[in-house]
Amino acid sequence: MIAMIQLIPAGNGLKIILQPPFGTVRIRLLRRDDSAFTGQADPAALLINDGKETYVVDVAALYNGHTVYYCAYYFDGTHWAASAVVSATPNANFVDVSSDAMTIVRNRVELGLQVYVDRGLITPSSGRIPVMTASPLIETTPMPIITIHLASDSSEDRFIGDMVANDIFDSTEWEWHSQDAYFSRVQLTIIAWCLNADERIILRNALKTVMISNLAVFDAAGLMQVDMQFSDQEDFSSYAAPIYQAVCNFTCYAASSVDSVDAAIRDLTSNQTPTI
Repeated sequence: MIAMIQLIPAGNGLKIILQPPFGTVRIRLLRRDDSAFTGQADPAALLINDGKETYVVDVAALYNGHTVYYCAYYFDGTHWAASAVVSATPNANFVDVSSDAMTIVRNRVELGLQVYVDRGLITPSSGRIPVMTASPLIETTPMPIITIHLASDSSEDRFIGDMVANDIFDSTEWEWHSQDAYFSRVQLTIIAWCLNADERIILRNALKTVMISNLAVFDAAGLMQVDMQFSDQEDFSSYAAPIYQAVCNFTCYAASSVDSVDAAIRDLTSNQTPTI
């Protein structure tokens, strides 16, 4: 029999679990766009697997929303026996639930520096300090500004089955929620740009204070083991005016995870002969 068919969270694919009868030496799994299977050598069917595997991942020309039919044929060395025909419809059901370090840090830096502006400790001509995700056009962008770049996002820690949390059962919808994930080591480069060395000192200290004051926020948002390194640098050749920069190398661990949904099992069919 075909014991179970599950969606692949990414979509356009299905996982098939087979339960062959005792004594089976070979399994052929076929797929059609209808249920009219004619046998283990059906010329109109697509051969998905031929061997002894009882767990099969099918991604061969499957499309979300298109229903397909499967039939497994079991060979005991003499005869082929067909399973019941089972239908399934692939679909994508993944949702990104990662902790986006760059977005979180950018938002908190922008809000924190605005406090300095409101207190009159930093007085930008525009009334705010822009926090950008790309290098500025110096000729058209009023200083000071902050830029945040993603230096790297690497998979640091992996787990068995790529799972970092237990599955959660929703009894109302009768479905299981699971997460495939790993822990990323994220590195951000945060740069305060200005035209004055003394202003750089003020910006560096302000940036450092803002980051420290947000450690609890970072922790609550899933950014773990936060580390920061600050340094100064100058650029006297690339632009029409000297550029002074305070650089913060920010690193943390954050979960990169995808939530997916599987329908819960409602019925079981036993092929065991009851004893009296």
